[in-house]
Amino acid sequence: MLNELNGCSNFVELWEQTANSNPDKPAFIYRDLEFTYYEVESMVNALAKSFVEDFGIAAGDRIAIVLSNRIEFIVSFLAAQKAKAIPVPLNTRLKAQQFDELFRLVKPVAIVTSNKLKKNVEPLIMSHAYIHHRFGVQTNEPDWNNFDEIITANQFEDFEGEPITNDEIAAVLFTSGTAGKQKGAVIRHGDMLNNISMTQQVFDFAEEDVHMLTVPLFHCTGLESIFPTSVYNSSTCVLDDQITPGYLEDLVQNTGATTFITVPTTLNLLTSYSELTVSKFSSLRLIAFSGSPISESTLSRLSSLFPFCELVNFYGLTETTSILTRCRSEELADRPDSIGRPLEGVRMRVATNGEEAEAGVEGELEIGREHIVSSYLHLSGKLEERFRGDWFRTGDLAVVDEDGYIFLKGRSTDLIIVGGENVYASEVESVLSAHPDVRDCAVVGEPNKIFGEAVKAFVVPKSLESVKTLDIKKFCFQRLPSYKVPLVIEVLKEIPRSPSGKVLKGQLK
Repeated sequence: MLNELNGCSNFVELWEQTANSNPDKPAFIYRDLEFTYYEVESMVNALAKSFVEDFGIAAGDRIAIVLSNRIEFIVSFLAAQKAKAIPVPLNTRLKAQQFDELFRLVKPVAIVTSNKLKKNVEPLIMSHAYIHHRFGVQTNEPDWNNFDEIITANQFEDFEGEPITNDEIAAVLFTSGTAGKQKGAVIRHGDMLNNISMTQQVFDFAEEDVHMLTVPLFHCTGLESIFPTSVYNSSTCVLDDQITPGYLEDLVQNTGATTFITVPTTLNLLTSYSELTVSKFSSLRLIAFSGSPISESTLSRLSSLFPFCELVNFYGLTETTSILTRCRSEELADRPDSIGRPLEGVRMRVATNGEEAEAGVEGELEIGREHIVSSYLHLSGKLEERFRGDWFRTGDLAVVDEDGYIFLKGRSTDLIIVGGENVYASEVESVLSAHPDVRDCAVVGEPNKIFGEAVKAFVVPKSLESVKTLDIKKFCFQRLPSYKVPLVIEVLKEIPRSPSGKVLKGQLK
């Protein structure tokens, strides 16, 4: 494992090693400001010292972080780890009821949020007596501890935390919740270090790299892959969360970014942007994507627009602390719909009825127990329910070919049975995505008195003036058996998606 990650047994140790060895190297770029490793480390020490000495936050206490991709998120996350507390990043897009449910589950002693986001959580705090401390970024209100003032008061002071072992909890990250309520995956320091090894194997990060970190930091790809692997390489991350094409192209050009790891939805928007200036992306060497299937049309446009970039499709779960497979440009050319093959040392299989399926036979994708997190927070036995013997059942349907390449066919919950015939939503979505007037789409099953179920499609048009649902149906009839053609097509302004790009089909249904 990358020379055992420089002999480090936890991520805090790795962070400190990099900060001490490269104090003047830019660690992060945030809104035209550069923060060196030394500057970030001094802020982290200041906050960790205050957590412990001023507020009595103890080992094992949970600190909820409700922040967008900004430097204060990084500082809060690392400071919590240094104090041996447990950082719990929460989705900034949640509504009050969802925050209320997660607070009841997590029982945080403290919350860190910004003035912009606190309106969603502040009304709830009084009903959760275990939340003793409020830390506000850009907040000057009596009930809130001012984040910047705490940093200033303690800056440049050293903080010596208690020793941390690799099996202690490094963070709790919540799953996307596309198939039910969100569950908090317990991430240990050893899990974080292992995922750095996996990420490095996939992307070949280097010290001179500048990484676009625009996927949400409360999601595993940003927090467990891009950020820690950048630290391992002493490279630089660009923190942002705006993904409009015009903004992105200026951000890449202004920062000299070399890697861009994102979700297919963002790449679809980018490659469909009529005013795209490709020369602004000339510094990029890598574009990678995961989280949901990428359409062949988007992949083709990517290859045409950015021939100077390596394209990588990868697959992972919150429960695996991220990456398990990789499919590179030369492989994608022949297998554009594949997530690739398992990384070295990763046990994966496609199984039917508990046995490994033969090549070409569809089954459920399963992952060896050793790659899975230890538990879900405060949900005893819930993780174990997803195991069949020594194998974790992902809920993803897949096929593996004779060369070991894996092809996802959709979620087991996405299977639509029309008059006894199996229809997979992903197959219909792939056809819809190829229609020239469709920007985004999703397919679900709905009850039908005649067929039991029928296919229903939701489409987001490139232009409301040009879209005609009858034309889309004709397009589908030319490419699909009649029972797979959507019986109903509904036009939406946008498809509800999780931060990782997965369609929230529960909301559509």
